[in-house]
Amino acid sequence: MSCGVVFLSDNYLDDAIVELDTGTENAQFPLSNIFNESPAYKFRSMENTVVIVFDLQTTRQIDAIALHGDTNGTLGMTNASVRTSLTTDFTSSVVTNVPLDAETRLGYVFMDAVDHRFVELTLTGTGVYVELSNIFIGEKVELEQNNLSISSFRYSLRDNATVSANKYDQMFIDKRNSTKYVSGALEFCTKSEQEILREIFDRHQRSTAFWMIVDQNGEGMNDGEFILTTYGYLEEVPVWSASGGQHWNANIRVNQAG
Repeated sequence: MSCGVVFLSDNYLDDAIVELDTGTENAQFPLSNIFNESPAYKFRSMENTVVIVFDLQTTRQIDAIALHGDTNGTLGMTNASVRTSLTTDFTSSVVTNVPLDAETRLGYVFMDAVDHRFVELTLTGTGVYVELSNIFIGEKVELEQNNLSISSFRYSLRDNATVSANKYDQMFIDKRNSTKYVSGALEFCTKSEQEILREIFDRHQRSTAFWMIVDQNGEGMNDGEFILTTYGYLEEVPVWSASGGQHWNANIRVNQAG
């Protein structure tokens, strides 16, 4: 089965000015936490609904929004919607809902590309407050080659528990939350695709998180659009090998950020 592998790499959040338009932050979980790559550092509000405005400081092309909750907690929201604008007046802006998945604690949406400066994010919480760990605002990088096959990709939950036993087979278990990884082969990439991916991998290497979305339409498995999506770090910088005819192959593994 063919698919388009999507990467979310250049995050406009890094240069944005972020303010709460509606709602207040919990002082122990300030809004500034969303600039931290770790999902464990999260923003929490004092109300069930908040509106966050992002000033990108210049007009940027936007076609992707992605949200992540606490890997060791919950998604932290039940509904999310976004509007973009050239100014802080969003009255005539189109409202785009962001599909969310509580199990994988993430959500994302792809939109028609717009050249705008301001982004308004409205979140509704799961109880008396809203939580948000990470957000991506920017452009998606999509590989649409038919020979990029989902059949080479795999995922697993890594059990981080520590388990030991004494001579009587009594078990001593230190439970920890599991984390996910997604891995596979990028096959028969053209020269231009290889150049784009090389720049992404060089930018992030093993120390900067990014998003990889393998099954965006959920064609490979039930809920594959979420299960086969990972926000995390490269385990190793991929090594490229020539496959003939000016095509390139590489193996990739992304470990979920914790």
